[in-house]
Amino acid sequence: FSLGPGRAAAISLNFLPVNQAIDFGEQASVDVVVADPGGNLIGAFDFFVNYDPAVISLSGLTFGTALGGPADSLQDVVEDPTGQVNVAELSLLADLSGLQDGISDVLLFSMTFTPVDAGTSALTFSENILGIAGGFLGDAAGLPIELDSVGNGSITVVPVPGSIWLLGSALAALAPFWARRGRKLVR
Repeated sequence: FSLGPGRAAAISLNFLPVNQAIDFGEQASVDVVVADPGGNLIGAFDFFVNYDPAVISLSGLTFGTALGGPADSLQDVVEDPTGQVNVAELSLLADLSGLQDGISDVLLFSMTFTPVDAGTSALTFSENILGIAGGFLGDAAGLPIELDSVGNGSITVVPVPGSIWLLGSALAALAPFWARRGRKLVR
């Protein structure tokens, strides 16, 4: 597929940000984006996103508006507790040119993850229900768009530093001493 003389399409599916680190107690937000759509208007997608449920849990998913939104598309999310979520959308709009230009990146959906334990969880795409590696991406007519690359990502949950726990336990150990000392001063 060519966009004209000298420029070939390099349509890719990516996580943004690709890699991120969060402290325990924070949330991570990750966008799933089609970069350089190569002149195509995206009308459908179906992807499995994989993550490590021992490190993070999916706490939210929001669809982008490039395919029309909930009133103008069929949207489906099926989460598997083993760390996989299937996300699919099919636009019902005949003309997507008011929502996409075929050149700019297209936000398909955003996911929010909550930490479960310290560690690193890879974020990957796997083949969809039709067995298409990397998932399915379709144009406005529902015809397949071939992806040139499929990116991976990661979320690292950073544990609370041990020095903070040590300081907290030392202060807790001193609390009874301070309480007794305060009572003696009052007498």
